Amino acid sequence: MSLLLGNTFTNGLCQGFKYRAPIIAKAQAWAISKRSLNDAEPAVTHISRSTTFTDTMDTSPTFVSSRPSKRRRMQPVAAGSPFAQTTVTAAPKNTPAAKPQAKPQPEKPQEDGLWLIVGLGNPGSNYDDTRHNVGFMVLDELARAAGIDCRKLEKSAAVGKGEVQGKQVLLVKPVTFMNNSGESVAALAKFYRVPPNRVLVISDDLDQPVAQVRLRQRGGHGGHNGLRSIIDRMGGTQDFPRIKIGIGRPTGPVPIATYVLQPFSKAERPEIDSAVQESVTLVKSVLALGLEKAASGHRI
Repeated sequence: MSLLLGNTFTNGLCQGFKYRAPIIAKAQAWAISKRSLNDAEPAVTHISRSTTFTDTMDTSPTFVSSRPSKRRRMQPVAAGSPFAQTTVTAAPKNTPAAKPQAKPQPEKPQEDGLWLIVGLGNPGSNYDDTRHNVGFMVLDELARAAGIDCRKLEKSAAVGKGEVQGKQVLLVKPVTFMNNSGESVAALAKFYRVPPNRVLVISDDLDQPVAQVRLRQRGGHGGHNGLRSIIDRMGGTQDFPRIKIGIGRPTGPVPIATYVLQPFSKAERPEIDSAVQESVTLVKSVLALGLEKAASGHRI
């Protein structure tokens, strides 16, 4: 009897385990799957380019469970594919923008053939008709004949640019007073890059008779303070042409400084007017024929 009951109990127990075993196995597999999934999730964020999510699924115990995962399966991506991950390097912040390079200032071109025609004198209406201002008289007449306006101030001189006898000229009247004439003349010659042999200076001359006109290709200052200043300011060179107009020396005991600042007499005035016109013609001859021909007596 007991043997029969034991067999019956044993058979019943085994029959119960027969139906419960799959359920227990599934519950255990689900518990293992959930625990493994929690442990494996941080590792997914560190997958390299060469490792795909499919490889992880094949080796992780998470996927032993028969319950399908809700995670999206990622397919392998070829290295050359446009969908492959690429590394983007951000530009550094606060990078100062490159400053545009300043354009080099072009050097002022040399005025080809430009002549400086310089008349010496003292500025101001008080000196207009004085002997020392005969150079100004010639320049004013040349400007009038050529239609050149000489009211522009440049480098301490009244200047006017134009054309005389087909040559470009810059008419110059220094306003620094006679003794400092070289300041403006040298500055203008340097600025326009005019060599000394194209700087023609017109001045008065004590050692020549009144109204006598003479052209010299070069020479010293002869005691004339205006010419002295030009020679000094131009580095000591005397190789610039000059037109000298005689004003004569005083006959009585009159100081030279006083005499040169006196106006011409009424008797001298017609002769000086003729000398001014002759000097204008001489300037034109120098420009048209050349310095040597004009110095040898050729006139236009």
